Amino acid sequence: MNQLPVIQAMRSRVIASLGLTPGDLWMIAALFASSRLLYAWLGVEFDASTLPRYMQFIDVELLKTRLLESIWYTTPIRRC
Repeated sequence: MNQLPVIQAMRSRVIASLGLTPGDLWMIAALFASSRLLYAWLGVEFDASTLPRYMQFIDVELLKTRLLESIWYTTPIRRC
């Protein structure tokens, strides 16, 4: 089953609803690429040292059938 036309239609609707033009999308992509280059030039690196302690894995079946509920209950509650 090819879902590509469905995905393209959804993407077109989202872009149209946001009022974005192709030029806007290119500008966003250029700004993102520029930020990555700037971070690399400044020596900023991704810090993965906390991943073994903080990463939580959600069962694949729950991701398929109960995504929002699974994300809700695995998000830590921040208390003030």
